[in-house]
Amino acid sequence: MDARSILLQVEQESGEGTYSFDCPTCELPVEKPADRKIVLLLMSAGVEVMEPQEVASSEIRPSGPPLTSDDLIDFHFLLQRDDWFDQLVADAR
Repeated sequence: MDARSILLQVEQESGEGTYSFDCPTCELPVEKPADRKIVLLLMSAGVEVMEPQEVASSEIRPSGPPLTSDDLIDFHFLLQRDDWFDQLVADAR
């Protein structure tokens, strides 16, 4: 895993934060706390600190109801159709 694969967020006041990455084995997201020593170690290895506005924009959630099991099943069947994209666009309007 290289430095570009790690996202580092640091609080300005404390110098501590969190770092996250996708596990290379299971591909699940991993988030860990980072004390000042870990932050400095990651930065010395080339991991860039995310700017505060980058963190805030990544946390924006779309409005609307949450996805349900039925929505997922409907989407699965929609993808079986040759015109799935056209149908998806039409439904979005």
